[in-house]
Amino acid sequence: MELEPIEGPELELKAAFSWNQRTGSEDPNLRFGTARTIAAFANTAGGQLRIGYDDHGNAVGIEQELRALFDHDFLDQFEQLLHEYLKRTLFPYPFRAYDVSFRRAHEVWVCTIDVTPVPTVTYVCQKDDAGEMKHLVFVRTGNRTITLTNLALIRLVPVCSANRAWSSSS
Repeated sequence: MELEPIEGPELELKAAFSWNQRTGSEDPNLRFGTARTIAAFANTAGGQLRIGYDDHGNAVGIEQELRALFDHDFLDQFEQLLHEYLKRTLFPYPFRAYDVSFRRAHEVWVCTIDVTPVPTVTYVCQKDDAGEMKHLVFVRTGNRTITLTNLALIRLVPVCSANRAWSSSS
């Protein structure tokens, strides 16, 4: 019997990218969670985001989301939607830092996003309640994705410099 994955510093599981199965509708908070996780992996040691898994590591698939959002070429359209969202949300857009793939797991489709660390900070852009654009920085710590505050951001630059050969002259 194969052991199911457990979330950790380099693995995050999500049931869906944008389809909330409880409400039966799209949920922008789910999309934001995906962008947040990808940015956090890019800002730390890298990692893998698996979409179509519940919190216990069981493959639940993305079929319901595919059927609800697309009329044909399900996987291709899903990937295009994902890339377009990340292009609008992540800054700078780390297009070379992640790879999207699909596979069958326990007879359902799941999506895997492998993320490599980047030499600069990746921000998640989001409008606040007043409509102002905010640039948020996320990192992984243990099995959690956290937002860095101003003091933590000041401390992140030396860490990036030491771990990634990043310098102020680049």
